[in-house]
Amino acid sequence: MSSFPPGARRTLSIDVTRGIAMLLVCLSHFGLMYFGRAHAALGETVMRAITWPASPTFIVLSGVLLGYLFQERGPTFSRLGMKLIDRGLFLLIPADAVIRLAHHWVNAELGPGSLWIFITDAIGVCLVVGPLLIERVDAVRRVVLGAALLAISWWVYLVWKPTSATHQLVELVLFGGYRKGAVFPILPWLGAYLIATPLGAQFSIWNRQRRLVARLLICSIACTTLGVTAHLFLRRVAHGVAPLFSAGQKYPPSPAYFLTAGGIGLGLLALSEWADQRDMVPRLLAAFALVGRSSLIVFVVQYVVYYVGFFLLNLPLSPLWPIYLVVSLAINFGAAWLWQRYLGNRYLTVGLRALTRRLMQQA
Repeated sequence: MSSFPPGARRTLSIDVTRGIAMLLVCLSHFGLMYFGRAHAALGETVMRAITWPASPTFIVLSGVLLGYLFQERGPTFSRLGMKLIDRGLFLLIPADAVIRLAHHWVNAELGPGSLWIFITDAIGVCLVVGPLLIERVDAVRRVVLGAALLAISWWVYLVWKPTSATHQLVELVLFGGYRKGAVFPILPWLGAYLIATPLGAQFSIWNRQRRLVARLLICSIACTTLGVTAHLFLRRVAHGVAPLFSAGQKYPPSPAYFLTAGGIGLGLLALSEWADQRDMVPRLLAAFALVGRSSLIVFVVQYVVYYVGFFLLNLPLSPLWPIYLVVSLAINFGAAWLWQRYLGNRYLTVGLRALTRRLMQQA
């Protein structure tokens, strides 16, 4: 018998997949701050390969969830949209400040010239822009707009060679480039997010038709096949624009990277839905779903654990590394349990909804 309450199953597979993606993020940062600091290149490379789909999976799932909620809520979506915008502002302001503080010691070691635009910044912009667009722009135009943002970003990246510091910063933040630190440029990630939103509406429809797992699997195979094909064949003949077709091109993210890694994310979503429908490993699914619902808190906590704790400890390479990993995951996921148990996501707000209610009452 499933351990999930009635009504919770509608987006359970999305929460579970977000939880799995959050595990991949933790593994990635563990590999960077433990194996990387210990100069164990093999361990760091393996961790990077395992965790490579994490960021596109988060973006795809965020877009799918927005489209799903818009389809399900219909005329009442505006109220929920305000909540999502509020959550996005929380990511961009207080959450960003805490994450930047956690990077203080890493920044000091990297020295001048480092820049950090976090994936949470890109998701925050998506959560602000997405609810505003989805009520005004139909699905086809959102896909066209998302593809245009990806195309413009890559055109600027390949053609524009800014010389002033201000223009270079604009290029990095909006369109992408490589810099000491990590830069998740806003426009290409927003483009991928918008492209994913119509899939959320289909998620709702396929769920009612009891064809959700099969259709998600088809989408996963199609996206992954296109991405791998581009990486293996087009990349070799695309002189001058080869990064566009590289599935490993993350800074800035290439279309092939989004297709391949995002396709794997859709495969994980299909697997989560398949397991949920059959009441398989319900406790494990519940654990991942809890982490998925608290992904913002885990994001912040794991940055403190890895970018402060592991960075300052600078642990030597040891056969005990699995213990270090398990302890770090226990801290990260324990924070998710404590947050859901005693606080909850209602505290992830900058007060936008309360302010809007007051203004409407005064009007």
